[in-house]
Amino acid sequence: MTIEATNKSASDYTAVQVALILAAVEANGGVADGSVAESLAKDSRMDAGPDAKQPGPRSKRAIIAKMTRMSEIDYVKATPVSKSGGVPTKKTALVEMIAELSGLSASKLTGLDGAPKLALETIRDFVRQVADERAAAWAEAEAQAA
Repeated sequence: MTIEATNKSASDYTAVQVALILAAVEANGGVADGSVAESLAKDSRMDAGPDAKQPGPRSKRAIIAKMTRMSEIDYVKATPVSKSGGVPTKKTALVEMIAELSGLSASKLTGLDGAPKLALETIRDFVRQVADERAAAWAEAEAQAA
C-alpha cells in the first residue's frame, strides 16, 4: 500500500512532518492508530517550530488530531475499555442477558436497567450459575435414565 503525501490540511505541520506521518502509517501496515501517534510524538522531527502557536514537542493527542484531518489516512480509534479493563457492557444488554438466562421476556424486567451496573452484573452471574447447575443436573438425570 502506498500513501501519497499531499498537504491539504493546516499549515502548522511542515511537508516533512506530513511525510513522516504518512511513512509511519505505511510502516504500521497502513493503520493509523494511537501507537503511531505515540511514536511520532517522541520523534524530535515532529516538534513544532519556534514560530508555532505552541512551540516544542507535539503531543500524542495533537498528532492524532492531525491524522484524523488528513484525507489520505483513515484513523482507527482505540476500542473503549471499562474501568475494570474489560469490554464495556450496556445495562440494557445485561438485562437482556438476565432475561435470556432466566427464561423470562425482557418486558417482564422493565425498569431493571435503572439498577446499578454492579448489581446487574452480580445478578447475571448468579442467574448464569443457576442455569449452568440446572443444565448439569438435567444432563445427569437424563444419563441415569438412559
